[in-house]
Amino acid sequence: MRAVIQQLSGVYRLVAQLLYGCGFRQIECLRLRVKDIDFAQHQIDVWHTKGMKSRVTMLPDLLVVPLQEHLQSVKRLHTQDLEKGQGAVAFVLGTEPLPDHHYEMVRHLVFGTLTGVRLTIQDLHKKHYAEPNDWSKPISTGRPNEVMVILTKRLAIKARSDG
Repeated sequence: MRAVIQQLSGVYRLVAQLLYGCGFRQIECLRLRVKDIDFAQHQIDVWHTKGMKSRVTMLPDLLVVPLQEHLQSVKRLHTQDLEKGQGAVAFVLGTEPLPDHHYEMVRHLVFGTLTGVRLTIQDLHKKHYAEPNDWSKPISTGRPNEVMVILTKRLAIKARSDG
């Protein structure tokens, strides 16, 4: 494995080192967020893993400096993009209130087998509707092989114009 990694460079090498050194699956490595890395404790929080579980894995000492350098490089690039008027994203449901909208809390209930419920949560996550950790833990309904999960979400409702 070492010979393969030595043939790589840049971000590709860093990804390969994270895969091998942290025991990541490919998708776990590619979904890694800055806030998931704890350099002080040398650990990484891994979210939405196989079976929709979360876990903590170690960050090898060998990867601390290369990972920090990569993050600094990406931050510099982002800052340069912002200075050029780029690198920003407009969110439909940001923290700022939207004009001509009111907000209301809605509750989604999903019933089914544990597998069916998990697949539904994953599908809604892929559509960027809700994070898997936003849902309640499965609750037994009392019926054989049936569970329920609950999601409470704040939605912006556009006010109707009477014109």
